[in-house]
Amino acid sequence: MPNYLPLFLRQHIENRPRLQKIIFNTGWLTLERVTRLGIGLLISVLVARHLGPEHFGILSYTLSIIAFLSTFVYLGLNGLVVRDIVRLPEEKEILLGTTFSLKFAGSMFAFIIIIAFSLLTRGTRDEEFWVLLVIGLSLFASPFETIDLWFQSQVQSKFSVIAKSSAFLLAGALKALLVFLGASVIGIAVAYSLESVIAAILLVFIYHFKGFSVCNWNTRSAKAKELLNQSWILILSGFFSIINLRVDQVMLRWMSSAMEVGVYSVAVTFSEVWYFIPTAIVMSAYPRLVELKKTKTSEYDKRLQQIFDVLFTVSLLIALAVTFIARPLIPFLYTDAYSSSASILIIHVWAGVFMFMRALFSKWVFLEDALIFSLISHCTGAAVNVSINFFLIPRFGGQGAAIATLISYAASSYFFLFFYSKTRPLAVKMTRSFILPFRIIIYKGKVWI
Repeated sequence: MPNYLPLFLRQHIENRPRLQKIIFNTGWLTLERVTRLGIGLLISVLVARHLGPEHFGILSYTLSIIAFLSTFVYLGLNGLVVRDIVRLPEEKEILLGTTFSLKFAGSMFAFIIIIAFSLLTRGTRDEEFWVLLVIGLSLFASPFETIDLWFQSQVQSKFSVIAKSSAFLLAGALKALLVFLGASVIGIAVAYSLESVIAAILLVFIYHFKGFSVCNWNTRSAKAKELLNQSWILILSGFFSIINLRVDQVMLRWMSSAMEVGVYSVAVTFSEVWYFIPTAIVMSAYPRLVELKKTKTSEYDKRLQQIFDVLFTVSLLIALAVTFIARPLIPFLYTDAYSSSASILIIHVWAGVFMFMRALFSKWVFLEDALIFSLISHCTGAAVNVSINFFLIPRFGGQGAAIATLISYAASSYFFLFFYSKTRPLAVKMTRSFILPFRIIIYKGKVWI
């Protein structure tokens, strides 16, 4: 253990090899996202300044459309497959092979929709058509992220981090070069698409380097049917989740303008860039939670509360910091053309508190075999978001969309949980996290955070 850590913390960790593994894995995931946070922010600034609000809005709108259609690629399988590999390691090749085949079929379906949508809404002479087409091609690289599921199940995310970070850096360098050369929005779109392709190639290479081979994967129709029977709820849940996350930008494009989308997207970039943190924490702890769920119920409940406490603490600190620095920072980085993004960011960043907590709820539904609640909650969020957007966007533009996002995230990730007996204990745990400072005072600091 590093000597710079407090003695009591070193002693607590040294005697717990499982905790060490989780911390190490979280560290790798965090390293990848911190790299993206720093370099990605720089690239975002360069691209936004180069393209201007209107063309940057077109790019952001296109990425939102692709995010909608990615539902047909991910198919809600990721959590299921990781769980099943942990439970049934002997079926690894069948699980990975079948998952890859299902995801590739989903990529084909999604790309056909992109072509049809592009032709119907824009036509081949519109540059928005070509941006959609170019970025849409990246969907065919997504099935190779199946390899990442294996590394997740083994708590060895460092290998996925190496592949994805390398791809990100190479694509980032290409974007910077294209900005320097004065490329159009279509040229920038090519760089965004290539990132997924490079990541896929590197994942395959590392997987083979570790002594495995995708050639050993097997596709079984019975397994595909079994996975889809379990995941149909997650497919719908994922679709409504993306609506909740991205519908604001799509509706801004339809009800306002590409320029408004560009201004709003800058705020969203700063707000959502932190969402890697809950994902890294929960992803690393998930295999251990699977084991505790089987054997130690009291320890399992304790760990859930501890993770909620950590997620709330980190999200609160981030929201406070961003609120204070937003107004001077946005114009400084993006020029005065994006200055109105600051007021949007100050609202939108507080939605992150609920998204942090949501990360653990999203894994809890797998642990408790309660997938239906994921679907209901996402439907609730999507319905609230779309309804409020229709009312607020015409009046307040991007700020209205941010308010709708905050309310919908709170509704779907917290208040919804109180309405069902199965999820109510989780709502109580979240509430306990929200009053964490008072708990610390009451118990004189003897609260694990």
